[in-house]
Amino acid sequence: MAHSSSELSVYSPDRISANAFQQLPNLRVLSIQNDKDIDPHALDDLKNLEKLTIRNIISASSLNLLQKLPNVKEFEININRLDKKTQCQLIEKLANAQVTIKVLPNRRECACALAYLDAANSRAPCFAQYCEHSSCAAIKNNYDASTRTFKAPPSILRSDDTNAVHQRKSRIYSTPYQVTQQDQKKTSQSNTTIRARI
Repeated sequence: MAHSSSELSVYSPDRISANAFQQLPNLRVLSIQNDKDIDPHALDDLKNLEKLTIRNIISASSLNLLQKLPNVKEFEININRLDKKTQCQLIEKLANAQVTIKVLPNRRECACALAYLDAANSRAPCFAQYCEHSSCAAIKNNYDASTRTFKAPPSILRSDDTNAVHQRKSRIYSTPYQVTQQDQKKTSQSNTTIRARI
């Protein structure tokens, strides 16, 4: 398990249990890799979560987790593991500006759902055919058959007002981090205390 104050990456060979993250209510980014399913109440305490990645096991019931996480703006999954109805439900969320759907790199075949998500995330889409006849209204309504392209999805804003449809840019600091005088004083005092005990 690797984590900072707002980011956590978890692997579990077992089912992720209910309230598994109740000690981490300020988590903003969570990546779960598991061999079994996720309890429907596993993420109930994560009211500040903005990005959720689920690797490996994903089921339609796992997608109900999104309903309980209104602040999630980015959802990253392997869409090929989902049935067409569930894929369509996710694409509708993207088309309605509810959440950005990002695809984990593990593609076997090109389908309209995958092509639309690639285009939505500013990647060169795979070449899918006949998307104008898709049974998923969100795909059909956002596909231009004459140009064989998809319309750009609406903006989905993160808490810092950046667009979740686009990859978050890395922050580059032009000056070194400065330790505050207060922190320097605390460090100095703790070193003095340690020396005094020795």
